[in-house]
Amino acid sequence: MPRRAGMMVSPKAAEAAGDKFGLKPVCAGPYKLVERVQQDRIVAEKFPGYWNKDQVFIDKITYLPIVDATVRSIHARWGRYRELRQVVAVDALEQPGHLG
Repeated sequence: MPRRAGMMVSPKAAEAAGDKFGLKPVCAGPYKLVERVQQDRIVAEKFPGYWNKDQVFIDKITYLPIVDATVRSIHARWGRYRELRQVVAVDALEQPGHLG
């Protein structure tokens, strides 16, 4: 059963992976999972077999979990990231363009 409501899961892939299914998910969107290092990064690349690939303009996405709010804020001020989640309201006011 999917962990999130509405999440589709390939029965074949789920059965083959067993309890390790969450570590190597099978996707059906514009990106494919390339690498997942727990507590460090998730890397996805443009999937060449995607039905609408000509409308996908970003070749590679790297997600970096940054747990500490101060570290997130500092990196945002340096302009290191294009998007941040869970920015503390006080820190958001210090960001270029106020992040919002």
